Amino acid sequence: MVRLFVKDIADGQGIRMAELQRRTLLPMSTIQRYWHGVGASGEPLTSIDLRHVDTLCRVLNCEVGQLLRRVEA
Repeated sequence: MVRLFVKDIADGQGIRMAELQRRTLLPMSTIQRYWHGVGASGEPLTSIDLRHVDTLCRVLNCEVGQLLRRVEA
């Protein structure tokens, strides 16, 4: 399973969810889903827009491999 580490990276930089939304200009609902790693109905995320990955990596100053990692389910 691939997992998002948005919250972990942002927390490590002292960035809160609202600040990340302000910096990325992504909708808050999108930031919340990525932050918690769940879809709109609460199930684990199964996809993410690559444009969003690029934006998050730019804002969080990280590489894709830091943001997305494969973990054992």
